[in-house]
Amino acid sequence: MYYYHYYSYPHPSTNYLYNRQISYYPHNFNNFHQYSLTNYTPPVNDLSYRQPFDLGIIWYEYERGWKGLWSRLGNSNKFQASWTAPGEKRITADLTIDIDVVRKKVIVKRQNSSDGNNCIYKGDISPDGNRVVGTYQCDQGSGQWTAEIRRVKLGRVWIEQEDGWQGEWTRERNSPDTFTAIWRSPTESVPVTARLRMSTDGYGVTIQRFNSSDGNDCTYTGTIGTTESSAQGFRKCSKGSGSWKAQIRG
Repeated sequence: MYYYHYYSYPHPSTNYLYNRQISYYPHNFNNFHQYSLTNYTPPVNDLSYRQPFDLGIIWYEYERGWKGLWSRLGNSNKFQASWTAPGEKRITADLTIDIDVVRKKVIVKRQNSSDGNNCIYKGDISPDGNRVVGTYQCDQGSGQWTAEIRRVKLGRVWIEQEDGWQGEWTRERNSPDTFTAIWRSPTESVPVTARLRMSTDGYGVTIQRFNSSDGNDCTYTGTIGTTESSAQGFRKCSKGSGSWKAQIRG
């Protein structure tokens, strides 16, 4: 049995409570701070219980000869989309994308379409989380669609600076998100080593520092630049906090 501490609030169309960061409902409605996973299966058509999922920065979508470019707005689940096809007028629309991480499902609501053709897209996420295949139903027709999710590239090496220390973070071979790190300071004779695990959400990045040789484990949060060659943010450690910045190579 697992418990989490989150805020919750009423579902708009049921008597359940839900939290948009978790994939289950609480069993005890009088205690909003302890939720249990025991023997509960959420409804597949209700994505308000979505877990955190990196929606990327751009989706490259294809449907019936049309090429779609879906651009994410910040770190939200809102996208501005456009579609082009040979000999056809460009179409634009607003999208809202919701994810069921447990079942690897996607629902996309297309609204304010410039051609008046609003739609609902449903799809399945590939095991690696980078591709979606599904069907759509519009005011004027239906069909199949596919999309590739473009995410921020983490690079191979980060050259990082924090409080007089320079870090070199090298991605471990065959790992998409784990780095080996070493920090050196001109005023310290012994370098510090640790391992890092990174996760992204759009251009946002969270880095967990663990197994630190000095016992100073940390959480780094920040933003990767739009050129994907730099990052900066704030770190909170077991022995202090402060800012950090890095150059991303490879």
